[in-house]
Formats: sequence, structure tokens, C-alpha cells
Amino acid sequence: MRRTEVAAELAGIVGMLRDHAFLRYSESGRAEYQLKLRTASGLFAAVVAKATGVPVTNPFPDASVEGAVAGGPDSGTRVAKRIAASLAAAAARGSGRRSASLAAAAEAWREAAEAISALPR
Repeated sequence: MRRTEVAAELAGIVGMLRDHAFLRYSESGRAEYQLKLRTASGLFAAVVAKATGVPVTNPFPDASVEGAVAGGPDSGTRVAKRIAASLAAAAARGSGRRSASLAAAAEAWREAAEAISALPR
């Protein structure tokens, strides 16, 4: 897989979220939008794992692809780095096993970001 293909997959995922963003403004739609966020984050994790071979987990609810800007071949790397930073911050706020689990997930996402940036354009 190439960086542009990862970026194209991300653009599709972000586009789906934008198409359903109206759901977060209604009381009845918030739960459905949260489900879409979980799904979108999981889809991106699957794309990253397939492209890089790095086993990353779904970062939701501690991080997500919401608000990501998908454009250009390096957008996948930027989003993976942002997810890693969010997970690391969540690990720093937490304690115990949850914190250790988040720290390990953050490290996996950092490795994935480096692997994405090493992919051919």
C-alpha cells in the first residue's frame, strides 16, 4: 500500500463522518454519531494495520479521526501521530492497567505513523 492510498482511505472515512455530523446536534442522534465515530476510528486502525503491518487498536474513545483533515499523501501520518499523542496524554492522566494499556497503544500508533511515512508515495 502507498501513502496516497492510506490518505484516500482516510478521506473516505472523514467524508463519512462529515456526512453524518448533523447527528451530534440532536439528542436522539448523539448515540448514533458516537457509534459512527467508533466505527470510523476502527476502520482507520484497520487500514493502518493493513498498510504497515503494525497491530494498532481502535483508539476510540480516547482518540478518533474526528476533525482530521484528509488531504495529501502525508495526511495518514499526521492523523496517526495525532492519535498517538492523544493516547499518550490519556495514559498520562490515567493510572494502573488502563494507563499502561493506553501507553502501549500510543507506542503502537507512533510506530505506525513512522511506518506510514516510510511507505512509497
